[in-house]
Amino acid sequence: MEADDAGGRWHGATVKLAIEVADGSVGYDTGRKISIYAAFGVREVWVVHAPTLVTRIFRRLGAEGYTLVTDHEASELLTPVLALELAVRLSDLGLLPIKDES
Repeated sequence: MEADDAGGRWHGATVKLAIEVADGSVGYDTGRKISIYAAFGVREVWVVHAPTLVTRIFRRLGAEGYTLVTDHEASELLTPVLALELAVRLSDLGLLPIKDES
């Protein structure tokens, strides 16, 4: 996020995409932290759950937060609305889900 010249206030509307990578913090990252992004006006947030590589995408910022929330597998093409050039498949990056060994 960019700060303005008059005191460091954040302008979420200038952010094209925010990405969180979550392991044990996925509940916080998809709950409280998403509310903070929404309050700052960030228009699109991805939360990648590291153990499964499922990405939860939050879009369509409204008065009550994000109105479109979707989950995507690592093999799906993820395309940011405001940064089409950043489209990616996590599986193409050579990433693998962490297997639970319990």
